[in-house]
Amino acid sequence: MGNPKSSMGSRRVVETSAVVWMDLLGYGSMLRDAGFDPTEEIAQTAVERLNSFQDCVADHSSKLMPSVVMNDGAIIYRDLSPRSRSVTYDFLTSAWRLPLCVSVVVA
Repeated sequence: MGNPKSSMGSRRVVETSAVVWMDLLGYGSMLRDAGFDPTEEIAQTAVERLNSFQDCVADHSSKLMPSVVMNDGAIIYRDLSPRSRSVTYDFLTSAWRLPLCVSVVVA
């Protein structure tokens, strides 16, 4: 049985979605050195790195590809379309660009 196409705007029994989870590696160990107190002077680098990470995720989010950010983790997701491969391609392209941005910004 192939993938049945559905009319635009119709509800399908099962929606197919793609999800990407990201974590800012090393953030917890940076805070551990400050006794998990983000107000300590030694934690400022970790807090700035976290802010850069969250800004990068926000820049890559959109109406069609929303994100959920929880401290040093982020989830981006997108409902895919059985009508067009371009939706999946756009998601994969954006999902690939996000860690590249994060690695440059928070390095």
